[in-house]
Amino acid sequence: MLVLTMDAGDIVHIGDDIQIKVVRSDKRKGRYVLGFQAPQDVLILRDVVKQRIAKEVITDLPAHDGPESRQ
Repeated sequence: MLVLTMDAGDIVHIGDDIQIKVVRSDKRKGRYVLGFQAPQDVLILRDVVKQRIAKEVITDLPAHDGPESRQ
């Protein structure tokens, strides 16, 4: 994992097509506002949203009949 210390206005490039910019920072509160620029086919999700989606997908899956039930 790459860990960086950044200030407002700083930009990180990922490959040629993705940029993450520190739009605003409040170091006293430890909060940062980030801007993401990426191609439309790149999905960008907060971790909490990704976990919620994964949980919903697992909950919505039909019951699995294992090989032992196919006799």
